[in-house]
Amino acid sequence: DIFHNNTIVTMINDDFWSRSPFLLRRPLINALTKTCSISDRLLTVSYPLQDELSLLGYQPILFFPWSSHPYEPTILSNNRNVLLFWGYINSKIDIDVVYRASVELVSSLPDVVINFVGPIDKSGENVVECLRALPNVSFSSPQQLDELDTNQCIASFIPYRSNVKSIDAITLPNK
Repeated sequence: DIFHNNTIVTMINDDFWSRSPFLLRRPLINALTKTCSISDRLLTVSYPLQDELSLLGYQPILFFPWSSHPYEPTILSNNRNVLLFWGYINSKIDIDVVYRASVELVSSLPDVVINFVGPIDKSGENVVECLRALPNVSFSSPQQLDELDTNQCIASFIPYRSNVKSIDAITLPNK
């Protein structure tokens, strides 16, 4: 009531309510509903979050702050030939997608390699075992982003498994 002329913009960047224990879920959704209902603008950072909030009766706007500049495709050149995955190597990676991408690249762009950079957790050992034999897939030890040589990178690659709710919710906001 004090600030009735102010515009309230709320950004939902996590689905905290979906993984809550059974007895806490309803109070969290109530708090979310109250927050959303007093908001003049409701922003969200992924399609799955937009869908979940739409089911609650809201019309959130997609907000991708990292893409404030229009996308400009990278021109393939001799010095850009790395498709980069930078992150945790674990069971969230879709082995079939990487395999198909590898086969397609070998036939159409044989100089392009897929490089996975990051720590390999226990669930990622199977990913490494399945993909290490591919001729254009490599694995590198973890590096800080500012230490990573991106001069050869043509694009980043996020081959997460799809249609898994817990993975879909993090795919865009995290990358």
